[in-house]
Amino acid sequence: MNLHRKGGLIVSVLLCVVLLAVGHKRESEKARNELKRLKIKYDERSFLEAALDGNTPVVALFLKAGMNPNLRDSHGATPLLVTAAGGRSETARLLLAHGANIHARDTRGWTPLIFAAFHGDVDLIKLLLERGAEVNVRGKGGLSPLMIAALKYRAQVAGILLDRGANINAKDDRGLTPLLMAAEVGATEVARLLLDKGADVNAKGKGGVTPLMSAAAKGQVSAAKLLLERGADINAKDDTGRTALVQATTSGRTEIVDLLRTVGAENSPLGSAGAGQ
Repeated sequence: MNLHRKGGLIVSVLLCVVLLAVGHKRESEKARNELKRLKIKYDERSFLEAALDGNTPVVALFLKAGMNPNLRDSHGATPLLVTAAGGRSETARLLLAHGANIHARDTRGWTPLIFAAFHGDVDLIKLLLERGAEVNVRGKGGLSPLMIAALKYRAQVAGILLDRGANINAKDDRGLTPLLMAAEVGATEVARLLLDKGADVNAKGKGGVTPLMSAAAKGQVSAAKLLLERGADINAKDDTGRTALVQATTSGRTEIVDLLRTVGAENSPLGSAGAGQ
């Protein structure tokens, strides 16, 4: 290539760059004018509010106007995080297309996927996982998306997460597994799913507590019945020597007490925690 042709090519490239920049500036100005016409301030707060509300057309205008898709508020929330908190899959898709960070965390360590699991937005969960969200990410307290699903009684969400590789026997900072959490809150359908997928029915958490003990202490009859059907050790003891029957008795859960005695629970001392009562 001679110098004349090379110089002409450089000029052509530079001209294209200039034209693109001018076009982008015009699009930006047009978007800002449209926001102004709609009486919407061009500021970060208004952008985040639009993202939270799932107002996709307005979010699109902010992005065209040049707003940063990864800006943060005082709590560390990004537009994608607040969109996930609002359960807005269409808006999330738009933000991701404009470079929103799918792994962003707020001050609690929550990611978009954790928020989506909390709110039970199946479409959003699928979208985030397809785009590379970490299925075993942990937020504050060591909570994973699967644990959140268990605590919120979301069996469908739990199923999706498990199919994508969620750790079924992971423990949070208190030593609780998803099954222990499901048993504690009485999320029977989630517990059933976890057991079907291979969760350890006798896995112990902090203090040696089993899922059956958790269900017994909280009076979760349906969950307790399920755990017993799946082979829970009815006479297992925690670190203080207390069984599920003892925990149900000391918690005043008479229906659980009757259930456990009916299926053969052994009477035992109250354990070290109940000594002297």
